[in-house]
Order: sequence, then C-alpha cells, then structure tokens
Amino acid sequence: MINKKIFCLLFFMAGLMLGSGCGGGTESPEDSGSAGNFGNSAGSGRLDRAEREYSPVPGNKSTPPGRPGAITVNIARSGSVLPPGAMRVFVAFDEVSVYRGGEGWTPLPLKHDPYRIEPYNLPLWTSAALTQPAELPPGKYSRIRIGIKEANILIRNFDQKIAIPKYSLKTDKDIEFETGKGNPTDLVAVLNLAQSIQPFGESYKLFPTFYVIDDRKAAALRGSIQKETLGLGGGSPYTGKVWVIVYQDRDRNRRASSGEEIARVAVQAGTDSSVFEIRWLPPKENYIVNVEPDDKVIYKEQIEARDFPEGSVFGLNKGKPI
Repeated sequence: MINKKIFCLLFFMAGLMLGSGCGGGTESPEDSGSAGNFGNSAGSGRLDRAEREYSPVPGNKSTPPGRPGAITVNIARSGSVLPPGAMRVFVAFDEVSVYRGGEGWTPLPLKHDPYRIEPYNLPLWTSAALTQPAELPPGKYSRIRIGIKEANILIRNFDQKIAIPKYSLKTDKDIEFETGKGNPTDLVAVLNLAQSIQPFGESYKLFPTFYVIDDRKAAALRGSIQKETLGLGGGSPYTGKVWVIVYQDRDRNRRASSGEEIARVAVQAGTDSSVFEIRWLPPKENYIVNVEPDDKVIYKEQIEARDFPEGSVFGLNKGKPI
C-alpha cells in the first residue's frame, strides 16, 4: 500500500513538471517575421552583441583544439518597394551552412525551420536573426550557403507561388571569416529585392540576389538631401522624393549599370534636409552613387576603394547636403 501511494505521488509530481514545461505561448515563424521583433536599429548600424546562449554545432570530421567561435547569420534588405499590384511577399528559408576547407559544409540552426519572413517588412537597414546563435569549431571559413524553400506573393488578395529556378534554391557566396579568437562573428546577408523579384507572366520569379558581409568590417554611406532638391522650394520640378542608388563599379569603367546596383533608398521630404544612411556595404570597393528623382540623374559621385576602408562611414558631397 505504501509503495502504491509513493508511486501515485511521483506520477502526480511528474505530471505537474510536464504541464509547466508545455504551458505558455510560443513564437510562430509568421509572428517572428513582423517588423516589431527585429530591434537591431542601433544608430551605428552595428548589431547588438548582448550576451546570448549559443548552441554547439559539431564538426563534420574532427574538432581542432581551441575555443569554439560564436556565430550568428542575420538577414537585411536594401531599399526597394513592393512589386506592382503586390500587397505582401513571403520567403521561406530552409538552410544556412558554412564551409571550411578539409571539413566541408556545417549547417547552422535556423531560428525556425523553415524560417518564413516578409522581407519587405524588414525595417530598412536593420536586420533580423536568420539563425540561432551557434558555436563553430575554431578555424577559418570561406563560404556560406543560403537555401530557400519557397516564396509567395499576395496580389489583389490572391496568394500565388513565386517560381524559383532550381539553381536559385541554394546560393553560395564567398565570405572569409575566422572563429575562435574570442569575438563573436555576426554575418549579414543583404537581400537586394529590386533585383531578386522579377516579373514572369502574370506573376513573378525569385532570383535571390544578395551579398554577405561581416558586420565588424562593413562600411556605410551617409548623406542628406536639401529641400530644394526634393522640390520643396526654389522652383524645383521634383515632388518630395528622390532615389539614392548605389552601384558597385566592379569593372571600374565609372559607368553605372543596372546589373551593378547593390542598394537603393527612397529619401522623402524632411524639414530642412533629409538625412539618410546606407549600411552594410562591402569595404575597399569602388562605387558610383546616383541621386535620381525620376530616372534622371541630378547628382553623381564616384567613391574610390582606397577611400572606403573597413568600418568607415563615408560622407557624400563632403558632408554637405546634396
């Protein structure tokens, strides 16, 4: 009888512990994609590196001696607007892996699997965690792979699949980084929406176009547009908005082409001048910056690689309003 009572008491306590572990709400992938949950909008553009819990990621073949390195991969967007007729766009990511010579690919734990986000809802030049904080064996890594499972677009209240070519389901990018030196690694995958989503019949196709940058090495552009340029005075024909478009001058011919566009932002009318900043640009590269109200260039500036070092903030027009 005593043994039976003890068994019942233990069974009751176990039930209480399981109940407490299952109670409370959990964050759904859809909820996690909302703009209000991102919170990486520090004025410097650098990510918040508060203490975090890191999940160990086992090495593929061996774990060399040394301190494991903490890593997080984040997603951000360069400025763009929704495609014509579209109300919402969803993209589901199902893989983030990093490559190390001699060890192969190591998958990182996604925040959700798959992780479904609304990229156009990402606040401009802020980021959302794509992976959970993880620990990698120390060493040098050279590539990153990002996989997309599917994408949807809401057009006039009709939900449609966005076609994704098979070769675009997984995209590999070169990115050199080293773990195990004590500092966490924060990588940012910047999605260029203007080039990623292209018209296809009555719907669209997704060609994921992005680059990956180490947050500690990224450079930025800063500038301001005066009210006369925006059409708020001085007889200007423009109507309160201009595009600032950044081209990476890869062939160094000093001519901007659509294939070299890396970022764009719409600058709206402010009080005296509208200040803008374009973050997470690869340093030590040549750039062309155009200011365009309506496909007409009214300001152009060349940036030389030597003037754009790691971690720098470059002031357009020598810091004066454009």
